[in-house]
Amino acid sequence: MSETKTLPAQAPLGRPLAERFAGPAPLPMALGARIDLREGMQVDGFMPTEWRERLPFRWIGPEPEALLVLGEIDAGVGGFLLTFLAPADPAPLGPISVRYQGRELEVAAATLPDRAAHVAGAWALRAALPPVEELARPGWGRLELRFERTLPENPDAPARWVGLALNSVELVG
Repeated sequence: MSETKTLPAQAPLGRPLAERFAGPAPLPMALGARIDLREGMQVDGFMPTEWRERLPFRWIGPEPEALLVLGEIDAGVGGFLLTFLAPADPAPLGPISVRYQGRELEVAAATLPDRAAHVAGAWALRAALPPVEELARPGWGRLELRFERTLPENPDAPARWVGLALNSVELVG
C-alpha cells in the first residue's frame, strides 16, 4: 500500500505589492479622483513620463502590459475613464484588456475629457467596475492594462517599442 503525500501550499508568485513598491500605501480614492501619469507613481510596465500638448503621459512598453497600484476605491465609483494620447488608432496593438484585481472589466469607447480634446489622436475608454459586493476594492488594488503587441515608435528607426500612451485614469460614476 502506498502513502499519499500532501504537497506544501505554494506562496503566490512575486512579492506582495506593499513590498514591491517603496513608500506609503496608496491613498483611498473617491468618485471624481484623477490620476495623471507622472514620475514617482506606484506603477510597473511604463516608460518615463513625457509631455504632449502640456499633458503628461507614459508609454506602456516595451512589454504589452502595465500595472497601476491604486488605493481603496469608494463604493460609489462605477468605473474608470482612461485617457490615451496615442496611438490615434490602437487597432494594430490588438484587443485592449482592462483588469481590476484580476477580473476583466467591460470596456467601451468614451467621450474624451475636455482637457485632452485639443490633442490630435487622443481617445478614451471607460472600464466598468462591478458592484463592491461582487468585487472587493482593497488598498493596494491592481489595475492592469494588456494588449497583444507593442510596435516600434518610429518604424524607420525601431529603437523603442511602445504600445498605448496613457495620460490619466479618472474614477467615474
